[in-house]
Amino acid sequence: MSYILVQSILRRSWFTTAETALWSKALVTSATKYPYLQHCMFSLAYLRRDLFEQPIDGMSVDAYQHQLTASTLFRQGAPVVDAENWIAIVAFHVFMLLFQFATQSTCAEADFNLINTLHILRSSNAVEEQAKPFFEKSQYWELIIKRTTTLPYEVDSTLKTNLQALAGVIAEMLENDANDPDDEERAEINRQACAELREWVFSCDAHPRRWNQYCSWPGRVTPEFLDLLADRDDVALLLVIHWCAVLHRSPKPSVYKWAHRAACYALDNLSDRSRWENLLAWPLQTFREPRNDRIFEARLAKDLQLSSVLPRDALVVSAGPTDSSTWSSSERLQAGTMTNGSHGASALMLFGGSIGPFDDSFITRTTGRVDPSLLASTPGMLHTTTIPGLMDSFNISHDPTTLSNTTGDVNMAHFYDTPASMSFDMEVDYIPSQRSFSQQTS
Repeated sequence: MSYILVQSILRRSWFTTAETALWSKALVTSATKYPYLQHCMFSLAYLRRDLFEQPIDGMSVDAYQHQLTASTLFRQGAPVVDAENWIAIVAFHVFMLLFQFATQSTCAEADFNLINTLHILRSSNAVEEQAKPFFEKSQYWELIIKRTTTLPYEVDSTLKTNLQALAGVIAEMLENDANDPDDEERAEINRQACAELREWVFSCDAHPRRWNQYCSWPGRVTPEFLDLLADRDDVALLLVIHWCAVLHRSPKPSVYKWAHRAACYALDNLSDRSRWENLLAWPLQTFREPRNDRIFEARLAKDLQLSSVLPRDALVVSAGPTDSSTWSSSERLQAGTMTNGSHGASALMLFGGSIGPFDDSFITRTTGRVDPSLLASTPGMLHTTTIPGLMDSFNISHDPTTLSNTTGDVNMAHFYDTPASMSFDMEVDYIPSQRSFSQQTS
């Protein structure tokens, strides 16, 4: 996999110039050795195309095919993090998170699933913990720490007050003599989650900037806390709203857009919103704060002195309003639109090998319905697909037909559940049937 191709894919996805310059070389080596990483990267390139370059109602099969193939190949190997593969595994989980955030930020209302995304974040946090010893010894760690701690922040006094108030509400519930055992158990679960939220807020100065920080709090709450969320427990929902408000300060568009939608979902599920108006004032105000992402990224790039010359055929991001919190839906879409460079964009031809029907035990956590035949090609046939703007040629051959039975909340394979049968429609996240492979072959 060529260096120019990796740079093109990263720039066409959700990565800054500084990040692209930092990671491209390592990803070239890792993607060449681990095919699941190749497919992760292509899934993001197709997803970016579907969201901004050729917008459609939902996502095309291309993005999901590569995402599903990446997960299949990863599960086949069931890799254990070590000194040789840690970059590939960390990159895999970051790309999967990006895909989840992006698709859940734009999916239909009925398809939005907060609990499933939190499960994925919990699994990702476990991988981060396993990779941390290797990461901290690498040449990248110092650069990443410098990049993400350039701007000093202080935790808002109102946020501190809110966290104390939430802890007080939970303490009252624990001390209430009228409580039955179930109420006490719920209060104790929320108490632990609140304590972890407070620790997380102070650890990132209420401004999370790294992927491990995005995953940390969901990874530290108990599995029972997710059950409370599923039961629409008001205190659990309030904790999520505050977490989302802090998460919304991330410089990553995919993260802060998802955080905003998740908070709205939690707000809508409060049983008695009027009871919590005082506690809701701070997070609602936070979501209205103006964003200065372009200034933020420009300063980081300057401080790191990381630069990368764009090739002639590269794509560049068009400028948009500075305060994205006030954008309309069309403005948000337009701000992310990719435009061709002055010399025009060349095309990458992807020659996909035969992809048989997916194994019966394969399904994503996300929802929606699509004919599984759209995700399978005729044996022995090659399908040629074009991603405009990507340079170089890359041959993909894969056979995602054998799956690992690895499960568990702390494994990346837990991204996916096991359906009883694949004889009916396969569930994936809102894929429109109008974009089939037959329409994309040449």
